[in-house]
Amino acid sequence: MKFEALQFEAPCACITLRRAARAVTAVYDASLAPSGLRITQFSILRKLARFGPLPVTRLAAEAALDRSTMGRNLNPLERRGLVRIEVGNVDQRERVAYLTAAGAAAIIGTSSRTRRRESLRRAGGPCSGTNFPPDGTKAITSPTKDRGMGTQVVLITGGLTGIGRAAAIAFAKKGAKVVVAGRRDEAGKALVKELRSFGSEAEFINTDVRKEDDVRALVDKTVARFGRLDVAVNNAGTEGQVGPIADQTAESYAATFDTNVLGVILSEARSARHARTGPR
Repeated sequence: MKFEALQFEAPCACITLRRAARAVTAVYDASLAPSGLRITQFSILRKLARFGPLPVTRLAAEAALDRSTMGRNLNPLERRGLVRIEVGNVDQRERVAYLTAAGAAAIIGTSSRTRRRESLRRAGGPCSGTNFPPDGTKAITSPTKDRGMGTQVVLITGGLTGIGRAAAIAFAKKGAKVVVAGRRDEAGKALVKELRSFGSEAEFINTDVRKEDDVRALVDKTVARFGRLDVAVNNAGTEGQVGPIADQTAESYAATFDTNVLGVILSEARSARHARTGPR
């Protein structure tokens, strides 16, 4: 049997798109190499940061991965302590992925290193991976960056655990002045002690972001203490009452809404007033 080659005027779009996707992935993997993460793993961490704890099956769907591929990517993240996997509360056969504080710190550190690399590249400066070690603690950076962070005042709500805590530590290591807000005094004092060990001027202010008076006092005290406010990380949030919809109540919904929506609005509004016009 004789076969003749088919003639096409244009290359296969599917193959071209696949090659382009692989090339883009390779660029991201190279950029993330100092962190020890691949782009797929970094994307998983970002998904967990955005959505909170997720069943592994749903996480795979969100990341457009099959279940086995998700498992292969979660294993090294779990070994490094960036995620933890627990048995589901409702279905014991289900496995739920949680972002750890170390995982949140990895997101912040990786994003920061990537931005620095891009800034150096655009400025024509050195941007080799040796400038940005995986732990992010002894990075060789430009003097202008250090001076800039040393003058920054950062306010973080929900700063005692999770992403908020990791953000506070990351900013403190950069030399910023950090104010953390939360509702647990002992945890707040312990965190401030840790932040000060990095050389940061840090303060804790007990705040319930659901209360407008608390938010007003938080921002005003921050500005009174440091004379300015440069960055507001409105991070306070809650999962609310986790369980079937039939078990939900108006009270649990209101508490969740007031923290996750109203609290962010109040915090953002008060912070923006100071950022725009100074204390008022």
